[in-house]
This record gives sequence, structure tokens and C-alpha cells, in this order.
Amino acid sequence: SPLPVSSAKTAAIRSHNLASKALAGGDLLAADAGFREAMRQAAALDDWAGEAESRLAWAVSLQRRGQSAEAERALAPLLDAPRLPYPLASQQQALAWRAQWQLGERNWSALQQSLLRLSSLCSDECRPRALLASLQAQLALHEQRLPDAAGLAERALAIAGTEASETRAYALRVKANIAL
Repeated sequence: SPLPVSSAKTAAIRSHNLASKALAGGDLLAADAGFREAMRQAAALDDWAGEAESRLAWAVSLQRRGQSAEAERALAPLLDAPRLPYPLASQQQALAWRAQWQLGERNWSALQQSLLRLSSLCSDECRPRALLASLQAQLALHEQRLPDAAGLAERALAIAGTEASETRAYALRVKANIAL
């Protein structure tokens, strides 16, 4: 017989947490299996936010294993199925990660498209706002739009604050390249 909703929700959370622990411990195969199970459990509950959270984590797990195409496919429902009620914050995060991976691959045209789309999704509430500005600065630097790159890097640093992060590193790298 099916579990009561509260027990089923607890099981999905437990699966996600165990997968996160496996990912942190470097057991990427266990993390992969755990996140897929958590997604299945969340989907059975119509828990779109829970499914999205596990889907994002699963994509990171795949990316860390060097499976970029699979990571992209893992994010696809968040990005390419607007009729599904995934939370906006999850869609923004998925798009920010896709853009970050595109930067790493130096896929400039895809990066430009992802950043345009992310900009359109980012209103007042946008967790990856600093990352967006930092990635835009990287793209502007590549396109030799140095004043734009400098302004975007400063914006990213202002939004990111003083905490060490990849976002800050990107922005500081842009500033260093401009100074050269």
C-alpha cells in the first residue's frame, strides 16, 4: 500500500540527503542513484520543488563525473518544459549552471543565449544575479567590450559581497584581464 504523504515526503527528503552526503564524500555513482530515486519519489508526490532540487543536484553530480551531455539532459525539464510548474528559482539556477558550463566549454554563442534567457527570468528575486553579472562580464571580455566587461565585473563583485566564491573569482579574473 502507498505510504502516507508525510512518510513519502520524508522518504524523498531522506533519499536526497543520502545522495548529497554521497556526493560530498565523492561517491558519485551512489549520489547519481540517490538523486534519481529522490526525483522519482518527489514526482510521485507532485512535489515540483523537491524534484527540481534533486534534479539540480543530480546534474552537478553528472557534471563532476565529466558527463556534460547527461548533465544537460538532466537540466532539460527545468529549462525546456515551461508548462511544468517548477519553481522559478530552480529554473534560474539551472540556467545559471548551464551558462557556467558553456563558459567552461567556450561555447560563446550558446552562452550568449543562456545569459539572455537568464536575464529575462531574473526580476527582483534572482539568486544567481551575481553569477549572471559575472558571466556577462566574461562574455563581454571575450567580445572585447572592455568597458562593459569592467562595469559588469564591478556589478558582480558588489552583488556577491566579500565572501569567497566562484562568482567573485570570475569577476576578479575579468578585472585582471582588462588590467593586462
